[in-house]
Amino acid sequence: MQTRIVVTALCACATGAMATVMLVWAGPLSPPGGPITSTNKTLQEVEPRIAVGPTTTPGTATTVFRITQPGSYYLTGNVFGPAGKSGVEIVANDVTLDLNGFEVLGAAGSLTGVLSTKTNVRVRNGVVTGWGRDGVQVSGSGSRVADIVARSNGQDGVQIGSFSQIVRCTAQGNGSAGIRASSQATVDACVASNNGSRGISAGGEVVVTKCVAVSNGSDGILTGSNAVIARCVSRFNKGKGIDVNGRGHVEACIAELNDDHGIEVTFDSIVLNNTCHNNGRGVTITDGAGVNIDGGDNRIEGNHVTSNDRGIATRIASNVIIRNTARSNLGGNFVVQAGDTFGPFLVVTAGSITSTNPWANISF
Repeated sequence: MQTRIVVTALCACATGAMATVMLVWAGPLSPPGGPITSTNKTLQEVEPRIAVGPTTTPGTATTVFRITQPGSYYLTGNVFGPAGKSGVEIVANDVTLDLNGFEVLGAAGSLTGVLSTKTNVRVRNGVVTGWGRDGVQVSGSGSRVADIVARSNGQDGVQIGSFSQIVRCTAQGNGSAGIRASSQATVDACVASNNGSRGISAGGEVVVTKCVAVSNGSDGILTGSNAVIARCVSRFNKGKGIDVNGRGHVEACIAELNDDHGIEVTFDSIVLNNTCHNNGRGVTITDGAGVNIDGGDNRIEGNHVTSNDRGIATRIASNVIIRNTARSNLGGNFVVQAGDTFGPFLVVTAGSITSTNPWANISF
C-alpha cells in the first residue's frame, strides 16, 4: 500500500510540473487592456507588385492589357487574345512582367503575345503560344526575357533588342525564327527546335552559350560579326549548323547531321575543339563540310570531323589549320588552299602515331 501511495504522489507531482511549464510557455491568459490595434502587414506590403487586370492595366482596341507605368507586374491567370489584338503591351520603360507560370494564348488572327518597344523591360516565367505574329517581342534595349516557352506562334518565338538577354527559354514550332536577338546581346541555355527558319538568329557582338538548335527549317545558329558561340549543339537543321557571318569564336560545339556545313566562318575567326559529324548530306547540298572556311586569317584547331561530305575545307588562303583529326569524309578529310599554313597531314590507319610534330593534323 505504501508503494502505491508513493507512485501516485510522484505522478501527481510530475503532472503539476508539466502544467506549470505549459502555463509558462503559453504566456499570460488575459489580453492587455486598451483598444486592439493591428500588427499585420498591409496587402501592398505582402504583395508590392501590381496584378495585371482590366482595372489596373486596361486594354485598348488592339491589346487585351496595357501597362503604362514603370513597376513590377504579375499575372493572376491565363490571358486569352482574340483576333486583331495583342496579349500584353508594355508602353513604359523599367517594367518587370512575371507571367507567374500562366499561359498567354492567342487565337487565329491575333497579333503578338507580349509586346514592347521600351527599354529595360523584363518578361519571365510562363508560356506564350498560338499568336499570329511573335510570341514575345521585347525590342527595346537593355531588356531580359527568361524562363519563357514560346510555342507555335506565327512568326518569331522570342525577339529581343540590343544590349539585352535571353536566358533559359524554349522556342518550338514557331513560323519564323525560334529566337531572334539584335546586336550586343546574350543568349544562354536556350532550346530552339522545329522552327520555320533559323533556330537562333542574332546580330553582331553577341554571345551564344549552352544552347541547343534542332530540326529548324534553315540554319541552327546564325550570328553576325564579333560573335562568340560556345558549348552549343546544332543538329538536323536544313541549313548550316553554326554560321558566323564575320569575325567570331566557335568553341566546344557539336554540329551534326545538318544539310549544309556543320560550322562556317568567314574571316579573323577561331574554330576550336568542335565536333562535326555527318554534315552536308541534304538532298540539295552535295559539298557540305564539317568545318567550312569562307575567308582568310582564321585559326582552325583541335576539331574532330567525321563522315561529312568534306572534313575541313578552306575556300580562300591565309588560314592556319593545326591539330585536327578527321575520318571518312567523302570529298577529303582536309581540303586546303596553297596559301594556307598547316601542320603536316598524317594518315594513320592503325597503331601508334610516330610523328612528334605537335601541330600535325591526323586522318585515321
